[in-house]
Amino acid sequence: MRALNGLESIHRVVCGDCHDFKLIVTLHESNFAVWECDEFTFEADVVKQLEAIDGVSAFESQTYTFTDLTKEEEKEEKKEEKEVVKKVVEKKEEEVGVVF
Repeated sequence: MRALNGLESIHRVVCGDCHDFKLIVTLHESNFAVWECDEFTFEADVVKQLEAIDGVSAFESQTYTFTDLTKEEEKEEKKEEKEVVKKVVEKKEEEVGVVF
């Protein structure tokens, strides 16, 4: 999987109770479109390898869209901080006048 063009990350998620696992492969959006046009050939190869493992009884595939909300929240916090600083500066300028 590491050879997949546009690969951003691979995550494995394992259920603590039933030990089912998921492989989550994230690609850049433009690379996903290429992979989709190629009818997910790479995925079919991975499925064959997984099905060859003793005990694997089912395989499902699903497409997700990910948004990193942590980064979005950080952007919003920085925007709010800049607004606060701007207001403080404006208030100070009103108090003492603008010095050039």
